[in-house]
Amino acid sequence: MSSAEILNAAEAMRRGGIIAYPTKGVRGPGCDPFNEQAVLRLLALKQREVEKGLIVVAASFVQINALLAGLD
Repeated sequence: MSSAEILNAAEAMRRGGIIAYPTKGVRGPGCDPFNEQAVLRLLALKQREVEKGLIVVAASFVQINALLAGLD
């Protein structure tokens, strides 16, 4: 991905948008996991129940500590 594409994706996520990012085999949909409306839109797009959750990708636990609060 070019720098411009990365910046565009980051800006879209800041606005609550959903992006498609490259993975090993396909492009995966993603959003800002701290934006509840974006997460709900992503779940709807995937036709996935809230109870089933989503995978969160992060560079370190520090980035997602707030999402892990209350979990065993």
